[in-house]
Amino acid sequence: MGTRSLTKRLTEVLEKNINKHLRSILNEVNEKAKECEAVIKSLGEPLPKDGKEKIHLIWKILTQFTERYIGEIKGKSGQDVSQKLEKEVKLSTGSIIKAMF
Repeated sequence: MGTRSLTKRLTEVLEKNINKHLRSILNEVNEKAKECEAVIKSLGEPLPKDGKEKIHLIWKILTQFTERYIGEIKGKSGQDVSQKLEKEVKLSTGSIIKAMF
């Protein structure tokens, strides 16, 4: 009598607690997922996966570097060149930072 009754009662308590807190847990998980998605979107475009796209990205970064380097040698402001390139080629913030260094 004691073990079965205890098992039944503990099962009922456990089910009540699960039902009571499950919605709040799911809501919290959904909120965190949305926050993570927002952070991921703020990072910019993902790096390309295709070989041709990778080569194209490297080419753009090298072109930016070369133009900035030449601009610095000629005494032009590096910001003018980078602003021009940002307008022509819409790169993610991460790509622009990588290209700057």
